[in-house]
Amino acid sequence: MATNIDTTATQSTTMDFSVAGETLEFGNNKTNILAYWKQINAFQTSNKLFKDRPNPPFATDLPHYGCILAAKIKDTVTRWAYQTGHHVERRFGWAKMSIAAYKNHCRQFVIRYVQEWEITPHSIGCCTLLSNFEVDQNYKNTNDLVVWVSFPLVDDLTVKLVAWTTTPWTLPLNLALCVNPNSVYVKILDKMTNEVFILMKKRLFEYRKVDFYSLKESHLKEMHYTPLFSYFADVRFFSNIFLLYLIIKIKTAFHLLCDEYFTKDSGTAVVHQVPYFGEDDYRVCLVNDVINKDTGSVVCPIDAPCRFTDEAKDFQGQNKKLTKCLL
Repeated sequence: MATNIDTTATQSTTMDFSVAGETLEFGNNKTNILAYWKQINAFQTSNKLFKDRPNPPFATDLPHYGCILAAKIKDTVTRWAYQTGHHVERRFGWAKMSIAAYKNHCRQFVIRYVQEWEITPHSIGCCTLLSNFEVDQNYKNTNDLVVWVSFPLVDDLTVKLVAWTTTPWTLPLNLALCVNPNSVYVKILDKMTNEVFILMKKRLFEYRKVDFYSLKESHLKEMHYTPLFSYFADVRFFSNIFLLYLIIKIKTAFHLLCDEYFTKDSGTAVVHQVPYFGEDDYRVCLVNDVINKDTGSVVCPIDAPCRFTDEAKDFQGQNKKLTKCLL
């Protein structure tokens, strides 16, 4: 296709538009054209500048697929300006709008929450965050292993709290147990072993007919138990007090917490708490000072592909789903 170019309107720098030979190299030709456009500032001098930018950087993490919708909507505006004869800077950044002080205030308002913790789904295959719609579209019901576990009390090892979990791979990461304050919990005696087990009265049908006596909520709150694994039996975090970093032992871990978030119709109603792998667990443990997001008391010996780290030495390098069989 022939193209007529008027070179008289350009600057003194000109380009050779002679007839191409049979050995034309399109790659070199394209490079020469781009260099010529750069020399004469073709984009900057031929069109009126359109002062807008593509979307600003993602404020809470690296850009991902969740950013595409907002970016594409704004991209249509800049592309329309480009197609209607405007010069659009191909720069990724903050839009130049309003007065500088207001713009800076808005930017600081967004940046303020960059380091905040946000609970988001995680893909162990891609090692990336997932948006809620990505999770909902692929949500499936699966059969999983359910484990009933007894936690001996510190004051009496023959008395045990009976918890249950559908995620047995999280047991090495346990930091607390939770009971429902509006329910009645009881102690039952196993006459074969002389062990005493604590669970919700409503769930006693699992044990058929047994002798029991009820517990008050105040008694439950005072109970501290022995963790199944010793990995985090001496969890510590840093606290900045009078500019001194003091190591303070967490005394609130490994005891009973109270909350109403779980159902009374399954398990034992003594719920195993792993704050870094459950949204409700995280909330309950945060409120009860088992964890502290500001002082860095993070107990999470799992890497991005969900393999145990060296903190859980007996399971180091193993995938969480495979570990449930070993437990």
